[in-house]
Amino acid sequence: GHAPRDPPPESYLQEDEIALLGMIDDPYRRTFASMTIILDNAMKKIVGQMQSLGYYDNSVMLVMSDNGGCPYSGGYNYPLRGAKQYLWEGGIRVNAFVHSPNLIPDHARGRHYEGMVHVSDWLPTLLYGVADVSPDALDRALDGVDHWKHMVSPELFASADKYPRQEILHNIDLWSLDTQLHNVSLLETPIAALRVGDWKLVWNEKNISWYQPSTRPGGLREQPRRA
Repeated sequence: GHAPRDPPPESYLQEDEIALLGMIDDPYRRTFASMTIILDNAMKKIVGQMQSLGYYDNSVMLVMSDNGGCPYSGGYNYPLRGAKQYLWEGGIRVNAFVHSPNLIPDHARGRHYEGMVHVSDWLPTLLYGVADVSPDALDRALDGVDHWKHMVSPELFASADKYPRQEILHNIDLWSLDTQLHNVSLLETPIAALRVGDWKLVWNEKNISWYQPSTRPGGLREQPRRA
């Protein structure tokens, strides 16, 4: 979540949803939660429409965030360091899930996938893994890789090749953006991050903090700890 926050009218919410939001002390977090409830309800309507049109049974749904949350706008990235716009894990590591009523085997449902997945991987995963298109359907120089068989049948792969992606080049940014003054300037040293296996190299990124967990119900704003 990020600014500007636009909470829905209370009339859009059910009584139990309003009661749930009333348990959140932090106003920014409460607004963020109300927007998330509306998103969840919208997803329910999309699924219902897919069912009514006959698309649902053979569908695959991907739900994911595009970046980490903004702590001062209701987001919460604990225990990860950083936030949106930064290359620390709190800015780039996000939640996601894959849902399909019939195309995911029963034994694979409810599993947590441990492999590294980059947004560029979804195209080959859906085309090669789900739609089973010809191997030459996409450019062979494509950055993305197919994860589908590893997601649905991880027991078929040995530990050495358990996951198809072993590295992610997160970014090499030659430009600095001042979001408050809307200035863009060329950097002398680029801001970059590369992950290989369990190791991650972060270059020239701001030394921002991580946030300790709140001790208050629905709380969010605790003093940052230096990493």
